[in-house]
Amino acid sequence: MIRQAAVDLLHAHPAVRQRIGAAEIAVHRLESALCALDAVGTTDAKTIDLLTASGTKLSRLINALTAPGVHARWATLARSASFASAPATPPSRARWAHLTSEQRRELRNTAAGLLARHIEKPVDVQCVDYDGNPSGCMLCGVGAVQAFRADADSVWTLMSADSASIGGPGRADTLDGVVCPRCDHAIDQAHGVGQSAMTLSVRSFLGVPAHLRSLDNLDGLIGWAALPARSAPNREPWGHLDLGALRASADLILGRAS
Repeated sequence: MIRQAAVDLLHAHPAVRQRIGAAEIAVHRLESALCALDAVGTTDAKTIDLLTASGTKLSRLINALTAPGVHARWATLARSASFASAPATPPSRARWAHLTSEQRRELRNTAAGLLARHIEKPVDVQCVDYDGNPSGCMLCGVGAVQAFRADADSVWTLMSADSASIGGPGRADTLDGVVCPRCDHAIDQAHGVGQSAMTLSVRSFLGVPAHLRSLDNLDGLIGWAALPARSAPNREPWGHLDLGALRASADLILGRAS
């Protein structure tokens, strides 16, 4: 049963459900996405496992196929004709026979694009300034992040920040630049650019789970864009800072071998 499969998958990946909000909404969205796969004949267990093997993959599946899956359901057809007349709508002789050729084409194209992403390997997407020169994330300073080619144009997010708020000297104007996906997510979590966002980004980079309150307040963090003398972009996040002690603390807290 498709709905039960959606329930089981969300139970296995609770973070996905939490990001969506209400459990019923999360189940509806994933069930619709799974319906879209079923409608185009993608029912092989190995393929489904490939598309749902992690929280990231599950979220990608939901984002790509929920909308076309909702439109593919027979209930949508019945709703468009009003539920009052739904009982009079003749049943289909085969599964998904009510879909139009246009709907099937849309479903196949979307599902094919999603499957292609699991075959395609991500590439380095460099950060460059308006003049085409190498640049880095305003916070962690990383100069390149991996992404699929289709997502390359949306990897870097435009951002502005007050220099003092990210550990730099005070100045009259704001700092303008871009942030990487990790720092962009941290900014969303912290509801703004500043020390809290940088702390969350560092914690994420060091692999400290969000539910652990250890390393919750980090002092002395400086965003790459606020450095007194701008250095070359970092090869890895926060490369302009010495995180040796913090990394050792994180390893100790998480029981990782040194």
